[in-house]
Amino acid sequence: TEEHRRYAQAMLDQIHQQFIAVVKKGRGERLKETPETFSGLFWTGEQALGLGLADAYGSLDSVARDVVKADKVVDYTTKANVADRLAKRFGAAVGQGAVEALKAMPALR
Repeated sequence: TEEHRRYAQAMLDQIHQQFIAVVKKGRGERLKETPETFSGLFWTGEQALGLGLADAYGSLDSVARDVVKADKVVDYTTKANVADRLAKRFGAAVGQGAVEALKAMPALR
């Protein structure tokens, strides 16, 4: 409904203002604010450096090593087991086979 849309927009506006306040406080004088800075657009690393939104380029490992001083990074990402990987490949192969069979039918050429 229109009432729900207005409510959702008000929430988004409030969250956006909170985000802007946190970024301004966290970046301080390093932030080079432009009309587009908080427009919702996203930036390349080079653009983020120029806008003062980042201090340097880095990877997860370089930040862990150089900033956090962590000896190693533990990756807790779940990985598919062998059965899941085989099932996914089998499903893809079946799908590809179906596409090829349909392409081979005279009525679909």
